[in-house]
Amino acid sequence: MDNLIAIVIIYARGKRLNPEFHYKNPLAVENVQEFIKDILKHFIQGYYSTTAISLQQALGLDDIDFERWLHRTSLEILYWLAIQPYEMTDAFYNSRHDHKNQNVCTHVGQNKRPDPDIMKTSRKIEYFLLFANCEGRNHNIGIAHCNSFPLQTLLKGLCKLFINILEQ
Repeated sequence: MDNLIAIVIIYARGKRLNPEFHYKNPLAVENVQEFIKDILKHFIQGYYSTTAISLQQALGLDDIDFERWLHRTSLEILYWLAIQPYEMTDAFYNSRHDHKNQNVCTHVGQNKRPDPDIMKTSRKIEYFLLFANCEGRNHNIGIAHCNSFPLQTLLKGLCKLFINILEQ
């Protein structure tokens, strides 16, 4: 599972400076959905040695729940791993990855909590936690979410997938 998560993180981090790669861009969301479907389809085909089982079947989801999961997963990936358009300032580009000068946490720091459309249940993040986690010292893939992993929908979907595989 960790290799699949790493693939997603590397993919998103590689595209994060593209000004079109953000969670409010429907095309970016669609592209991430296709990427997720593609890597998981290849995993399933390799595991079962057949193309007869779809990702949706392996997850055990109906059409509506599958599309919801895929959309939600893509939004979370784009929100947490991409630089949002309002964060792409001259200060960011001139920082040479000096985390203290980056704006990578602006989308969280402005409201002191994640966007409610992405993390409905998140609580306010205290200032000292926000910036302690954004300076890159705490192995947090450049994001702050009170010491928890923010790609929750991806993780839940992968857990469901692997549980379904093991139960067969």
